[in-house]
Formats: sequence, C-alpha cells, structure tokens
Amino acid sequence: YNVGSTTVEYIAFAVLGVLGGFIGAAFNAANVRWSYFRQRPAYRRRVIGPLEVTLIALVTLISSWHLRLTRVLSADAIHALFEPCEHGKEAYMREYLGLCVDGEYAHATAGLLAQLAAAGLIR
Repeated sequence: YNVGSTTVEYIAFAVLGVLGGFIGAAFNAANVRWSYFRQRPAYRRRVIGPLEVTLIALVTLISSWHLRLTRVLSADAIHALFEPCEHGKEAYMREYLGLCVDGEYAHATAGLLAQLAAAGLIR
C-alpha cells in the first residue's frame, strides 16, 4: 500500500479493539454462567443431551444457511473479503459472495451492506 495511516484510523482501530474486548469478555461471562446453569442436576434431569445438541445445530443452520457469507467456511469468507477483485484462482468465491462482479468491485447496495452486517453479527 502506498497510503499511510492517519491518526483518526489509529483511534478508530483502538476503539474497535476495546469494544471487541468488552464484547468478548461479556460473551465469556455469559458462557461461564450458562455452563454453571447446565451443570445443575435439575437441568440435567429435564434436558436430554442429544436433543439439546440437535436443537443447537438446528438454530445454527437456520441462522446461517440463508446468508452466503455464513454458508461458506469462515476462512474462505474472510479471505474473499480482503482480496482484490481480479480474475484469479479465488475469483469465483468473491463473485459467489456478491463482493465482485466481472472482476470489478460490486456497488455497496443496501442488500450487500445488510448481508455483511448480518454475517458479522451471526459469526
């Protein structure tokens, strides 16, 4: 890249990192509380293990399958997000995800932005 970073970009990335840390800490705290709740004998008597796993898999399928960005593997989606729109070995993935059209960047339509936001929330 030939363009340097500005102070505003450093501040934005720092704020993004702090917010990500807070969200991650909140997720970990909720996960620990949920694990303690699941260890209670009353919960174990009422919930059948395979049924719980099936329900979690079903919710994951329903929340992820309808979006192209969550249908593919995370590594492939992230790689496609940061690659230029050139014709190459990974061009089919970028076009499938709607990020590129005929070797050019797709227009930032409301639909594309909504898909990116939804995929970010789900993942």
